[in-house]
Amino acid sequence: MGLTLKSYPPAGAALRAFVGHAGRLGPSLMRYFVVAQLARYLTRAADDEHGWPPG
Repeated sequence: MGLTLKSYPPAGAALRAFVGHAGRLGPSLMRYFVVAQLARYLTRAADDEHGWPPG
């Protein structure tokens, strides 16, 4: 069992750091998959378990 973004206080800073780092790396299939899954998670409806507004 791990933390969710909702329960992780520095989630915003961690996401900004991840996106900045991923943007500087070359393309790869795995990187595309991970970023696509993260984008899907962050854009789900606000009533989903992460409790953040979409977008």
